[in-house]
Amino acid sequence: MKTPIAELTLKQIANGEISQIFDERLQEVRENINDKRTWASAPRKIILEITIKPDEDRESAIIYLSAKSRLAATTSKPQLVDLTNQQYFKSQGFFGIKEVKRENN
Repeated sequence: MKTPIAELTLKQIANGEISQIFDERLQEVRENINDKRTWASAPRKIILEITIKPDEDRESAIIYLSAKSRLAATTSKPQLVDLTNQQYFKSQGFFGIKEVKRENN
């Protein structure tokens, strides 16, 4: 749908749903912040991109709205593994692991 440029307002973009679209991306950010598998201090972003493509007459335009969120990556917490525990490696499918004995100097 073409919009007259002289009458273009923020409320008209995305048929007045820009606030709802922003709120949806904000909810994604909130959920990501509350996820204990993400780093608390990692920045999150909400990106609203509005593209205005005027017609040849420059009086009307087609408006495109893109809304994205960039969230913190979900990661597992570091896990301490006892590398001297041969039973652990065997349970993980590793066989033929030789124990190395160090000589005291």
